[in-house]
Amino acid sequence: MSDVRAHEAGLAALLSAARTQPAAMSAGLVAPVAIDAIFFGGGLPDPAMHPTDAMTRLLTELLAAPQGQLLGYCHGAGDDELRRAIAQQFSAREDSELSPDQIVVTNGSSGALSLLAVALIDPGDVVLCEALTYPGVLATFRQMGARIVPVPVDGDGICPGELASILTRLRGERARVKFLYTIATCQSPTGTVLSEQRRREIIEIADRFDMLIVQDATYADIRFDQPFPREMITLAPHRTVHVASFSKTLAPGLRMGWVAGPPAIIDVLAQMRTDLGTSRLVQRMVARLITDGDFDHHLREVNAWYRQKRDVVLEALSASCAAHATWSVPAGGFFVWLVLDRGDLGAVEAAGAQHGVGFFGAPYFNAGGTPVAGIRLAYGELDRSELAEGIHRLGRAIAAVA
Repeated sequence: MSDVRAHEAGLAALLSAARTQPAAMSAGLVAPVAIDAIFFGGGLPDPAMHPTDAMTRLLTELLAAPQGQLLGYCHGAGDDELRRAIAQQFSAREDSELSPDQIVVTNGSSGALSLLAVALIDPGDVVLCEALTYPGVLATFRQMGARIVPVPVDGDGICPGELASILTRLRGERARVKFLYTIATCQSPTGTVLSEQRRREIIEIADRFDMLIVQDATYADIRFDQPFPREMITLAPHRTVHVASFSKTLAPGLRMGWVAGPPAIIDVLAQMRTDLGTSRLVQRMVARLITDGDFDHHLREVNAWYRQKRDVVLEALSASCAAHATWSVPAGGFFVWLVLDRGDLGAVEAAGAQHGVGFFGAPYFNAGGTPVAGIRLAYGELDRSELAEGIHRLGRAIAAVA
């Protein structure tokens, strides 16, 4: 693989390649050469935290009950019981009134974003996004012919003033701006949580320019510090589409996500899908996890676990990287964002390969903005001993080229 476009073929393939290829990969992904290499790669949860006991119990109960329809297709918006459970849980947390009729259950958040791309994007439409963002969604939008326009970010997230200036310019060009895509809560790769003040400023700008907002909340349930700002759909239900997932909290293999938004958009999404829906059995299991209280209990355990892992990374960074870099202290999610004080990111990648540590660098996430010497350190999947050792190896790699 020789350029950033190659990375957009899929994160799973990249992770596999990074663990098996003997030479460094370019443009933001390095493949460690050592067999025992530690790779700070994808935004994956810790397999040890999958609630297998609760899921096994519920699946056994559901399969024993006289409900044969649970093994059939689930067309349209999804299982009614799950949609009600999601709506009740989200409304309670956000102090809002999300209706089950505003929800479509999807094949993970990626399925929701693909469905939105097909429904909303016409060739030539402009989609705005954070200058550093999830590259998989950029590939999805570009496949539908979108023109991606990056919006600058700072340590607090997307910059409202820059957004307004870009929209003014695009209006002068008579560009068709379709929506702003933002990972406002626990952003990937930077880990930032956009403040409520900035959310309100962005909504005011969206109102002024009559623009839709798509918030990707895939990591938003992983929270360490409270309070969090309200999600954008609760602040602007008339122009926000909210995308969420159970992949980071329950298990990615469930392929269970959901999208909520204005009724006109949600109705179109439910009617136009062609995938015959997600498993009704799995949907009903997730619904029972929520309504029985198992999900909230599990989420408390998960958040405590990932907070410990985040703290391992922060402690190791202080010991090994303080002389050469600065980093974020995320309030949630799976990522610490490290920025080199000086030096070349490519040289650090090459040195990391020799020291047995790999990572996704800023070019992998760059939507077209100003280059930055940043490194995403994902702590979700690795165990704590690997995290500490990996950071120490990274520190040696950075020092070797500083």
